[in-house]
Amino acid sequence: MRTKALHTNMIKHDLAIQYVPIDLLKPAPYNPRRWNKDATAQLAESIQRYGMVDPVIRAFGRTLSSARSAALETQTHSGAGNSRR
Repeated sequence: MRTKALHTNMIKHDLAIQYVPIDLLKPAPYNPRRWNKDATAQLAESIQRYGMVDPVIRAFGRTLSSARSAALETQTHSGAGNSRR
């Protein structure tokens, strides 16, 4: 079954999680998305209240800006790029 074969291949690739200082993370200059200050502030409040749900490396941009606003010092780095989106 093709689905099982794809699933088996995905399991073979383990992700390494690494915590890095948030100041070392830089948004991609070619990212076309823009966020307003209200949306960033709301996400920063959510991060302070509930913590990070998605690693910043998967959700750069507003999430990185909001993590900085939430005064996080480190963030996870999966090393997997943006493969799930």
